[in-house]
Amino acid sequence: MSMPQRLLVLVDPTLVDDVSRYVAAPRKREAIALSLAARGPASAGATEVIERAAGIAARLDGAVRARALAETTRSSDDAANYGRRVWNEIAWLSATSGPSWGEGVGRSLAFLAHPERFALAGAPRAVRHLSRAIRHLLSSTADVAPALALPGWEAGLPAWGGSGFASGCIPAEFTEWLGLLLSGERWPLENLATELFGASGARAWRDNARRAARAAARSGCHLLEVETRSLRAQCLVDPRSIQIASSRFDWSGTLAAQVA
Repeated sequence: MSMPQRLLVLVDPTLVDDVSRYVAAPRKREAIALSLAARGPASAGATEVIERAAGIAARLDGAVRARALAETTRSSDDAANYGRRVWNEIAWLSATSGPSWGEGVGRSLAFLAHPERFALAGAPRAVRHLSRAIRHLLSSTADVAPALALPGWEAGLPAWGGSGFASGCIPAEFTEWLGLLLSGERWPLENLATELFGASGARAWRDNARRAARAAARSGCHLLEVETRSLRAQCLVDPRSIQIASSRFDWSGTLAAQVA
């Protein structure tokens, strides 16, 4: 299996709530897209926020269509595709409006929790208890967004992720626990990380993962693990889609004042 680089991204539960409302409330989508766009850089002007809102609407509309298809066909494959699509969009929204931390090539929480998915031998017997410990913290993103759920969508959101996935996370209530497992001169996960990443790789991974866990605990955010290639692919939005979405927004001064 290939070993891509992954990022740890903070996901505010209120952002997930906004995406859930976007999917469920067609008449409120313009206002919700503006609210999501306003989470971007504080220095952004009203026009920039409106343009970003148009792009967000174009992207989320794709997730809405994927959901509608899954509801129509009742296909498990379509439900799984919807799950991947909507969580990739949540990952993109979070990564473009807040901080993220690189884990390094071949290093991830998923590898620690599910080494058998990445290496034929899995974790050595002496550290398997540590692997089980982190597995209790790492959840599928399907578990933290019940309002977005469809029957069968969890099949597309495995906690260990994969190519093009944003499907594993440490829920907000467990991020402080993760920080504790990464803290101290002899940190509790050190032996497991050293076995799987090597000594220098384990130290580098721990430094960034600890910063991410502490930031998530301070802000009450979920800590999402996402493959970098997925984010790059998701960033490529057809300009024609943005232009079409922009026509849905009132470009008047009144609307600009709402986001100024």
